[in-house]
Amino acid sequence: MLSNVILVYHFQMAKPISTFKIREIMTPSPIAVIFKDKLFDIMELFISKQISGAAVIEPATGKVLTVVSEADLMKFAAVSPLTEPLITFKPKLPAREDLITVYPDDSFAEVYKRFLTHPIKRVIVVDLEMHLLGIVSRRDVLKAFLKSQTP
Repeated sequence: MLSNVILVYHFQMAKPISTFKIREIMTPSPIAVIFKDKLFDIMELFISKQISGAAVIEPATGKVLTVVSEADLMKFAAVSPLTEPLITFKPKLPAREDLITVYPDDSFAEVYKRFLTHPIKRVIVVDLEMHLLGIVSRRDVLKAFLKSQTP
């Protein structure tokens, strides 16, 4: 016989997306390339790691110099052999001062705003000295929306 049994359910509240920090949604230690890498090697890397772009860093310091995307590689491959190093195309890549970056403690709103106002697929996460810390892709943004709605 059932007597006065009280069932208690524990509901975990989803975290509001407005409280997320970049460090919570970014991919830390992302794949990066350097200017001496050949187009062929970068293409193979993108395909094997299933990524569409990467930061180009200074190997000695880890500081971000620019970014390269699949679209860039397609353009470069159409006019040059795949054995050409990426440095050959430096003038065609964004200048460091034109990069769209965020800091790990920035809010989700900061990165989301950048995706809405620029035709980009990824945002580079850096520290104050431009060291590469992470990357936020559009997929990371979608994951954050899911995370905010899942108890």
